[in-house]
Amino acid sequence: MAPLARIRDSFTASVAGLPRPFWFLWAGTFITRAGSFVLPFLALYLTQVLHLSLSRAGLVIALYGAGGAIAGPVGGFLADRVGRRFTMVLALAVGGAGMIALGMMHRVEWIASTLFVVALVTEMYRPAAQAAISDMV
Repeated sequence: MAPLARIRDSFTASVAGLPRPFWFLWAGTFITRAGSFVLPFLALYLTQVLHLSLSRAGLVIALYGAGGAIAGPVGGFLADRVGRRFTMVLALAVGGAGMIALGMMHRVEWIASTLFVVALVTEMYRPAAQAAISDMV
């Protein structure tokens, strides 16, 4: 058997027993992680279009990290108190709307504040999804 076929068969055997809802949670995690791919392009936009210095652009991008750091405990609290599904739906819906709104911003002040809120809301998905996966699997 070819090495690639062995790898494929091993991967298929390891994920074959996972329940269908797991794959929906996996897809939601993929969507939220793909949304953070906007950060490198935002850095280019801030420096090349808005002519911010690298240090100021870095500070604006750092707000995403600050929002993400706060989002973990907030998301875990909401997942435990309000429910995992509600927290995940809230994070996906409001986070997606926030990303669309972020694309319409042209002032640094609005971009910075929106980026913080988008990170706060979007990253709330992860604790709820991880708790739901642990409940399921």
